[in-house]
Amino acid sequence: MSRQSIFSACVGALLPLATVVSAGPLPMAQVAADAKWVVHFDLDRFAASQTCAALIQDSALGGRFRQQMIVFKTLLGADPLKDLRHVTFYGDETSGSRGVALINGNLNADTLVQRLSTNPQYQARVIGKATVHQWHDRNSGTEMAACFFSPRLVVMGSDVRAVMAALEVLNGRKPGLTRATTELPLPGQLNGAFLLAATRGYDGPAQDSIRSDILRNTRAATLEMAENNGVVGASLMLTATSTNAAAQIEQTLKGLVVVASLSSDTDGLARLAERSEISCKDNLVNMRLGCPAKEAAALLATALAAPDGTALVGARKPKRPASTP
Repeated sequence: MSRQSIFSACVGALLPLATVVSAGPLPMAQVAADAKWVVHFDLDRFAASQTCAALIQDSALGGRFRQQMIVFKTLLGADPLKDLRHVTFYGDETSGSRGVALINGNLNADTLVQRLSTNPQYQARVIGKATVHQWHDRNSGTEMAACFFSPRLVVMGSDVRAVMAALEVLNGRKPGLTRATTELPLPGQLNGAFLLAATRGYDGPAQDSIRSDILRNTRAATLEMAENNGVVGASLMLTATSTNAAAQIEQTLKGLVVVASLSSDTDGLARLAERSEISCKDNLVNMRLGCPAKEAAALLATALAAPDGTALVGARKPKRPASTP
């Protein structure tokens, strides 16, 4: 699975730093100890949120969101918001091109296999005690693989090697993630978080010079999103390569906030910018923000419509100043 596309859809509303679940905390024991990035999406919490309700109920707002839910339902034979509990993505390299997804929920193996078998170059291979399904994605032509670890847990990956490595962790033959040993800056600030993400760098492409500058000067990053009492909060923490780099990133982010505050206020971006708080201490840069669930839904809908995030920051027309007599 591509980390860049996952991050883009989920966090494009927060920062132009496009890189991208039993319910509850990150299942650390199921994630490889050498993971360099991880994204955990708690679908139970998200499905119960006012943000999700707005995306589902507002026909104009959630069109792309509903389309993507249909795509996932077609692929998995299950409703992501009703049948899935949580999804955890991770990978052992930082280009964003390789990784696995641990999909936990009420899944029907026969239905999933039948749907996978309709893909180009599909084949089922027995490797050791595991049955691994391989196919090529219709849109990208890239190889994909999947395996049922248990009736409620599917491992889906960018290739067979990634899936087999994930099975080694799930079977206890390779170590899982622990806070004591991992170099990942695991988040844990927001109560009720439905999205957690962490990365030890990113070597994939950046779509513009601003993102390139931020990525080049960032050693690690964490992101959290949560909804409490109808208010969505987010926290982005960047670990810069030096204190000077942190100061530069802080100024860049504050500049982006100014640009956002001057945008045409059609989707709440200006109001969101006004609520953001950016701070810097040593080599850590923290961006915290919050908004009502309806505004968060609008921003997520915009992010889904423009996966690289350009529709959210730097691509809006600024407010036109009042004309002078």
